Amino acid sequence: MSGDRLCGSKRPDHRCTDGGHIPCVLRAGHDGLHQDTLGLRWIDRDSALVEALAITFAGEQLRQLLDGGEQQP
Repeated sequence: MSGDRLCGSKRPDHRCTDGGHIPCVLRAGHDGLHQDTLGLRWIDRDSALVEALAITFAGEQLRQLLDGGEQQP
């Protein structure tokens, strides 16, 4: 792996008992989920997927508020 850089991203709000954080060991610029040496995976909070989900949930809550709390099938 000489010359290849690692991603190094750390899990958001991840609490380790030893106070350390295990970074992502995939190549820098990889697509998809991050993964550490333990095989644990996580999504980047700043990803487009997270943003899209937040917009979807906020839209549904607003729809329910405007409809008087009735849920759509």
